[in-house]
Amino acid sequence: MAMATAPPSPRRLAAALAAAAGTALVAAAGDAPFVATPLRLLALSLFVGSLLASHLLSGSPSDRLGEVGRRGRRGFAWNESRTGGRGGTWVDGWLFGGSAWVRFGRAVWDSIAGRLHDGQSEGTTAGGGGGGENVFACFGVSAGDEAKADDDGDDEGDDGSARRSASGGIWGYDPVLGAHGPLVLAPLRASILLLAWCSVCRFLIATREELVAWSSSPNAEATASPSLASLAPLALRAASAIRRALTSGDAALRDLDAAVASLDPRLGVLPSAIAYAVAVVVASEVVLYATGQVLMKLGIYVPRGVSHPGGPRARKIPRAPRWKEGRTRVLPTELVEGWRCAVASDAHRDTLAAFEGADGEGPKPTMTGEAFGRQIWTPRERRPPAGAGEGGTEDELGAALKAEFGAEGDGAEVGSDGKEGEGKRSEGEGGEVKPKDEEPAVKQDKQGDPIGDFFQNLLSPDRKKPPRADDGDRDRQDPLGEIGGFIQNLFSPDKPTAVAANGRPSENGTKAQVPPKERADDDDDGATKRAALIRTLASGGRTPLAFDPSKNPNSSDQVFRAHMIASYLDEHGELPEDVARALRDDEDGGERRPSVSAKEAARRGVAFYSLLQTSDGHWGGDYGGPHFLLPGLVAAWYVMGRPARAISPAQGALMLRYLRSHQQEDGGWGTHVESPSTMFGTVMSYLAARLLGAGKDEGWVKEGREFIEKEGGAVMTSSWAKFWLCLVGCMDWKGHNSVPPEMWLLPNWFPFHPGRLWCHCRMVYLPMGYLYGSRFVYSEAETDPLIGELREELYCQPYHTIDWDRTRHLVAPMDNYSPIPAFMKFTQNCLSAYENWAIFRPFRDVVRKAGLKFCLEYMKAEDLQTNYIDIGPVNKALNMVSAFHAAGGNVDNPEVRSHMMRVPDYLWVAEDGMKMQGYNGSQCWDTSFAIQAVWECGLLDKFPMLSAKVWAYLERTQILSTNASQSSPAYEYESCDNRQKFYRHVSKGGWPFSTGAHGWPISDCTGEGLKGILALMDSPVVMNAVKKGVLNGIGPNRLYDAGGQPTKTIADLAGMRS
Repeated sequence: MAMATAPPSPRRLAAALAAAAGTALVAAAGDAPFVATPLRLLALSLFVGSLLASHLLSGSPSDRLGEVGRRGRRGFAWNESRTGGRGGTWVDGWLFGGSAWVRFGRAVWDSIAGRLHDGQSEGTTAGGGGGGENVFACFGVSAGDEAKADDDGDDEGDDGSARRSASGGIWGYDPVLGAHGPLVLAPLRASILLLAWCSVCRFLIATREELVAWSSSPNAEATASPSLASLAPLALRAASAIRRALTSGDAALRDLDAAVASLDPRLGVLPSAIAYAVAVVVASEVVLYATGQVLMKLGIYVPRGVSHPGGPRARKIPRAPRWKEGRTRVLPTELVEGWRCAVASDAHRDTLAAFEGADGEGPKPTMTGEAFGRQIWTPRERRPPAGAGEGGTEDELGAALKAEFGAEGDGAEVGSDGKEGEGKRSEGEGGEVKPKDEEPAVKQDKQGDPIGDFFQNLLSPDRKKPPRADDGDRDRQDPLGEIGGFIQNLFSPDKPTAVAANGRPSENGTKAQVPPKERADDDDDGATKRAALIRTLASGGRTPLAFDPSKNPNSSDQVFRAHMIASYLDEHGELPEDVARALRDDEDGGERRPSVSAKEAARRGVAFYSLLQTSDGHWGGDYGGPHFLLPGLVAAWYVMGRPARAISPAQGALMLRYLRSHQQEDGGWGTHVESPSTMFGTVMSYLAARLLGAGKDEGWVKEGREFIEKEGGAVMTSSWAKFWLCLVGCMDWKGHNSVPPEMWLLPNWFPFHPGRLWCHCRMVYLPMGYLYGSRFVYSEAETDPLIGELREELYCQPYHTIDWDRTRHLVAPMDNYSPIPAFMKFTQNCLSAYENWAIFRPFRDVVRKAGLKFCLEYMKAEDLQTNYIDIGPVNKALNMVSAFHAAGGNVDNPEVRSHMMRVPDYLWVAEDGMKMQGYNGSQCWDTSFAIQAVWECGLLDKFPMLSAKVWAYLERTQILSTNASQSSPAYEYESCDNRQKFYRHVSKGGWPFSTGAHGWPISDCTGEGLKGILALMDSPVVMNAVKKGVLNGIGPNRLYDAGGQPTKTIADLAGMRS
């Protein structure tokens, strides 16, 4: 796409000029002769010019960030590998920051040598011989426009030169990364060194003059102490030596001035000042670097590593979480009756069905973004696909793979042509298979129980009772071939072995006539055995559907595993061969089960996890943990009028179950599942419990309230909890510190600009600023009786008597991990005066209006870029409330409705109830590691269905690289102008933590996703399916988008892998 460079706005230019002028005035006021000295004038001009360039260049769009990872201390690799040290960022920067000049020089050399980032030569990377940072990362966007890339799968022959002929980078400052580039950093550093040198010189010269005057006075020895008199000659000699060093270049400089004056008298002393400045900067950098090296070698100063975690927390909370011992809670089956995990297109169809019946304005609801990877829990039956999806649905993928590999592709040797190899594997590497007549029956309890009934009947309401086998004389062979008729009956009650009326196998192998009642009993018996096995495999030796936080506060995902195993049996009718063999070994050996090789154990493990793979190729799982996420969603749902399409009564019951399951012995809740009780976690969880309908007189609710009262009431909770209390009307906004939205109007170079925050902090600050600036409060807060009760329950004094302004800095000691410094408190007090004093109101009203407008624009961009998923659960709930407020409280507004349609993406059901996850899952992250493990074991081609589905999932998950993703509004925000305006990195080509629709690329997730793709390229079976068109291909340009390597290198790599 073509990228246009927009000039900086007049407002930003005026702000930058004002800042530069202010710096010059302050410097001149401190020392009048300062501006008259050529060297000082040069240093000041360089300093002001660097600041001005930093601002001006920050307004220029950056087309492509280039080799961002090569920034930092590029020339000093010894420091990159360190993970510890006592150093500080500022000291490190000055001792070793001379690498900015190294990077500057290397970029210039690369440009002169022709090794640019445009692919015209092979020498940009370390492997190609260049070893330097690409020039665009230092100098900026090239003059041309970027050519449109050809991302089709048949572009292996494209060398990509046209595509990268206009590849751009950072000019002088990157507001997305919050760092200066060498073009600004190096001159800024030089100007500071020169100013410091001028000050040192002035001090030394003045000191020498005073020493000379004192030593030449007649009564110097009489007025000085003996020690000072003995030191005076030494000090005078030292001062004279320094003076000679400072003036050693005077003769050369005078000759230079004379030569320049003969050419052009108007130049004056400027050339000599420049030459002297260069010498000073070079000498200073050498001295600083040498000093750093000496201090490091002596162990006096150890610099921090680039990835230094910051060391142990200075202030630890000396407490541990405690739950009542043995408080095992078994999830009632009626709470999850009929619930299932829908994925991909199935999830989209379910969501659309839930919203199609709503009487709302605007067009019918639609789901944008890539469907693969999406996972939601729903009580509704599965809807059949209406037609082909964008790029194919998971159902079409499964049908195509079955046609390619056969219904039982996994677990068998498959040739490169995709066909099952000769001699299907029938025995493990750890032992021989016993003959059928020696196979012992697997013991199972035939008596039904409620949990067994749950596993059989409740997980999938659309699963019909298996039909009885027709009477006939068909010979049936054991489908597993190893475990006998028990397994056959266990997994396929509709295909029993031939039995006589007494339940024993008939001699001739044909099914005898069985009375209807006994035949029904046989079916029920098979269903019970099936449920027992599902329960065994899903629980992994634990108590089924039980949760005991005193043993492990994390769930074991039994509900999801049971659902996936049951779905696998419905589709295939039997377990994978390796899993069945493992069950037989366990039954035969007990404590003395036969040993197997490591590779056989890995094979069995992969076979078991093939049961848990979803139809679109990923592995799902519980990504919960924080206790403050679900209460935020509940509060958002409540202030929006409690729409059932956001949180249904069934979901609310499961959420209450979750809150109750994690309550600790002292009545409180932790900030997360492994945290001791905190006021933050307790106030948020208590608020959610009451809003969901828990009675204030219930025992567990009273325990939570007593914990809050004991710690001083809700005024002692932390800022995020106070924010939600303000939204629901349980706290006055004066009790919360200012979150001014007008901070977004500051110039990008401003040190405290919100655009410089980490992405998650930035995207939470954004809606918080909007809601704070709007002073949003639940519209029925004054009349809602529940809010009135909460105002009484949460505080230790009457609500109307609280002096809210005095509570802004209050926080319970147990929550005070990082005490607020005095400067921050002073700043917040100033902002409080700004918010509340009438003198600031005219100015505040003007800038706040502009700030709120930008916040709305930015939030809309975030919503569209992420297909209304948003970066995380906190800003998801806050953005939804903001959209609700902007829509005038209309819950049927299309944007509000789109937000509610994505709420299920964050909800997960496990044996501890329903929770809100820390992301919309960890699908891509988990799947990338899983397939790399399969590759390491050399099992890719032994599980072709598994490997092919992972390829399909990773291919569809690459951000903005598929037809479905590029047809979404998110693709429009990939332009330079939009990314620069909304502080976004390049998204196209990256891999996410969760799903492609989420839209936020992450560097390590991109690395692991790319590694997963490269690993799958080692599979002849997968590559053959790609060549046949069964699977979509991933061309070199898409790999280049992910890795940033020259296309020719990627093409060679892809060719070797293929």
